[in-house]
Parts: sequence; C-alpha cells; structure tokens
Amino acid sequence: MSKGVCTFAASALAMAVSFGAATAQGYPEKPIQVIVPFAAGGQGDVKARLVIQRIQELGLLAQPMVVVNVPGGAATIGMRQGRDADPDGHTLLYIHQTMMTSELTGVLDFSYADLVPVAETNYSCLLTATAEGSGIADAEDWIAQARANPGGIKEATLVGSSAHFTTEMFASAADMKVGYVNAGGGADRIASILGNHTKTAVLVATPVVQNPKLSGLVYYGAERHPELPDTPTAKELGYDVTSCLDNVW
Repeated sequence: MSKGVCTFAASALAMAVSFGAATAQGYPEKPIQVIVPFAAGGQGDVKARLVIQRIQELGLLAQPMVVVNVPGGAATIGMRQGRDADPDGHTLLYIHQTMMTSELTGVLDFSYADLVPVAETNYSCLLTATAEGSGIADAEDWIAQARANPGGIKEATLVGSSAHFTTEMFASAADMKVGYVNAGGGADRIASILGNHTKTAVLVATPVVQNPKLSGLVYYGAERHPELPDTPTAKELGYDVTSCLDNVW
C-alpha cells in the first residue's frame, strides 16, 4: 500500500475518532466549511473533495462538509479567512507547505503555529511537467535551454508557493535560471502550459498521469512515480532535491 493510501486511510480513521467523539456532544450543529485557498480544479481542491467524499460515504458526520474555494493573493486570502474563522469546529482550512513558504517570503503575516491541525489527509510529491508543443524533449533539454537562455524559459507558478520554491531549489542545484509567470494555483498552471503560454509548471503527478498531452520532466520524490516510470527523479539526474506536500486540515 502506498504512503498516500495509508495516509488517506489513517486520516479517515482520525476523522472518525475526533468527529465521532464530538458528535456525541451534538457536533456538528451545521455544515462544516472547508476553505481551499486555491481555485477549483487544482490538486488541493481535488484532494479535499476526495477526502470529503470518503467521509460522507462512511457516514462519519451528521452534517455535510462543503468546499469553499477562496483563491487569490498567492493563497493568502483563503489562509487568512481560515485563521479568522470562529474556532467552533465548523470551519477547516485545507493547506500544505505553501503556508510556510508564504510566511518565509513575507506575504503572510502569521504562522502555521497559529492554527490547530486536525489530520494529514494525503502526501504527494511534486514534479516539473511540460505539454505538447513546448519544444522541451526531456529534463536534460529543459536544463540546457534554461542555461542557454537564462530567465527566458518561462514557468507557470504561484509565486511564494511550494511549487515556486521547488523550482528554485532545482534551478540552484542545476545552475540554471528559470523565468516565472505568476499564473496561480494548479489548475491555472495546467491551463498555462497546455495553452503553450509557458513551457513548464510544477504539479502533483495526478494530472500528468491522466492527461496524455502532459509529460513529466523531473520528479521530486525519492523514487520514480510508479505511474510515470519514464520520468527521472532529481536525484537520478544528479541533483539532491526532493519536494513533497503534506496536505492537512
């Protein structure tokens, strides 16, 4: 069983225990809002909805859980709404390491330590992807082009996010310079590379596995992704870079 599946199962159990105890005291009294600080269709949105679907299938709650997409401000608008919500258990913020990177870049004026985590819902490593028509054949070609044209090979990113930090770590290790277009969350980055407005984007593996027009260049897990066996890891290419997301609420 993969770590992602184990994490998902453990999360469902944790939710059953925590919410089960609360339900005995009349909780929840109304629908639970799950703030996703990204646009609909991105990895955070999809993962949140999958977890909610499973919670509903198991009948863990007497009230529904409802996703509220609050994109904008490099995810900081939704994160602030989550922080400022009444601490009554009826609002959850669904987030990952982007909260930390936003704090590091100064666009967020509070810390993950100001919030109380309920459960880790899934664990997934990132990859650099490209699309048909980008003119990039593979990882070595991407690196060569970026070195030959510093800043000219554009990447769709969310400035200040984990995706942005991932590319910066790899670019530093590979002695290359990438140009950035602040496209937004995962769904917007996918649209950008599919439209050939940018050459690359950092994503989770799922959309690359599912869309034949997308391909992986570099995977940032410890080993190759089982469904993307032709995508090398950064370490295989000689660069000691790993980058994975822990989604929590």
